[in-house]
Amino acid sequence: MNPLASQPTTSDELQLPLAHRRLMSEYTTLTRDVSDVLKAAQYDAHRLRRQLAALVSYDMAFTHHSPNLVPTVRQHIQEGLINMRLRLKVAILAADKPPRVRPIVQPRARIFTGRKGRPKKQINVTLLKALHQQHRGSCTKIAQDMCAHPKLIRRHLLALGLEQPGEAPFQSYVDDNGQQRHLHVITRPLPTMITDEDLDREVMSILSNRPSYGRGMVRGALAAKQIYVTDPRITESLLRVRGPAPPFRRRKIVRTAYRCAGANAMWHNDGNHKLIRWKIVIHGFYDGHSRVVTNIRASGNNKQHTVLLVFFGAVHEWGVPDQCRGDHGIENVMVAQWMFNYRGLAAYLFGPSTANTRAERPNVEINRVVTYPWQAFFDDLELHFGLDISKDWHLGLLHLIFLPDINRDLKAWANDWNHHQIEFKNVRKRSSPMRMWTSSQAQDGLRGFEPVDMDTPLFTDPHSVIPNFGISDEMLDTMRSRRHGDKWVVDVENVPESMAYVEVDAPKEPFPEQLRQDFIAELSAYVDLTSSNGQVRRNKWYYGLQIATRYRQNAGLRL
Repeated sequence: MNPLASQPTTSDELQLPLAHRRLMSEYTTLTRDVSDVLKAAQYDAHRLRRQLAALVSYDMAFTHHSPNLVPTVRQHIQEGLINMRLRLKVAILAADKPPRVRPIVQPRARIFTGRKGRPKKQINVTLLKALHQQHRGSCTKIAQDMCAHPKLIRRHLLALGLEQPGEAPFQSYVDDNGQQRHLHVITRPLPTMITDEDLDREVMSILSNRPSYGRGMVRGALAAKQIYVTDPRITESLLRVRGPAPPFRRRKIVRTAYRCAGANAMWHNDGNHKLIRWKIVIHGFYDGHSRVVTNIRASGNNKQHTVLLVFFGAVHEWGVPDQCRGDHGIENVMVAQWMFNYRGLAAYLFGPSTANTRAERPNVEINRVVTYPWQAFFDDLELHFGLDISKDWHLGLLHLIFLPDINRDLKAWANDWNHHQIEFKNVRKRSSPMRMWTSSQAQDGLRGFEPVDMDTPLFTDPHSVIPNFGISDEMLDTMRSRRHGDKWVVDVENVPESMAYVEVDAPKEPFPEQLRQDFIAELSAYVDLTSSNGQVRRNKWYYGLQIATRYRQNAGLRL
């Protein structure tokens, strides 16, 4: 009997419902996270509290599903949660750095007279006077600092003569018509009695030393001088002393509006490294004006030639852009040199990611829709289905099986993105990237549609027209001058330090190249290779791993 005909059963957990398997998988992740936090963040109380909140959230889900779990597993998880919660609470107490000794000044003390009833409380008079001055006689705030009741504080303030007995909060009087009226008397501390001239003099004195102070800082400076006035009076005084605010005063960060002449005037490109743990990098090109995804592809390396091929795929369908913009990554060098040869020296702009938002923004949606689900799927393969990323041939098999699926997901997302409606700020209209691209070609003029011969060396053999495999003296000198503001003499044999590079080499093939077609044919006999169902994809890996293992054993390769 063929062992591949049976369903994958790597452990008893696979027989449990999906919710229970997810619960146990999350428990493993939670245990690892708690261990990492206790080791790395033992003095970071904020991070410890966040981890404790995550543990409490998991505990609620576990309580809901625990009645249906195996008793031994349920008891194991319960004991683990209790232990982790205790360790986190102890770590939080230690991270909060409690005082080693008691305060020297005690706010209050108890006097034991030997009589019946509660002992009398004695308030520290020196501390009470200091707090009375600081809180402007607020018994509630003083009581919070001295751990006493506000009425007790009030009695001591009256006894010490620091406060005078107040009037009744409601008073009655008879008006001119002989009717009895009730008047509410304000008992809170009143503002300082100060004329506008004296207030302006104090504000002018403050601004002469601190001209950049605003209303809040001026209020604090006045309070330091025991002058308490309302905010409207401070605002009026600032207008009299300093005058109205200049019209171009910078009160907040001013975002530069994105400007682009039209479709195909500027393309942006960027790489997504969320799947780099499995040696998968996603490269994409985006039109700056319309936000159209011109091409996007997942690859098994981060080489310059790979990015160039993705660019050629976009050019073949959408035309040649006037300019491209990217970051300082070395993987963009060949695209930059090709654009320099085709459009001129200023055809590729290097800059920081803050100037590349047209490529950074789609990455948010790519992560949410594509990369994060694939991350969870690959983690599941590592936990339950034998994927070992320390073995290079496992990663090669992973690429062989799932790179086509990832690219299909990316193409589907790009198609949805190009047709979804985008809302614009302060503009009552919505439009899709595809519609904006078409409208721009009609209104702003055609760009990128000049006759291009796909048989020219620029397309068939880029290396023949790109000196030094994509790095020329002129290009490196341009990048250095734009990055640092001056001209440098560049050694083309050495990559400049100003250019970042994330090295991702393609993994080895899991078996000899001539067996690839046989592998695909045999695997397709067990599962649908184009299915997007999660369980089908798990079976695809399970069967593919068994087939590849048999091929390597027959070829005498190490497992």
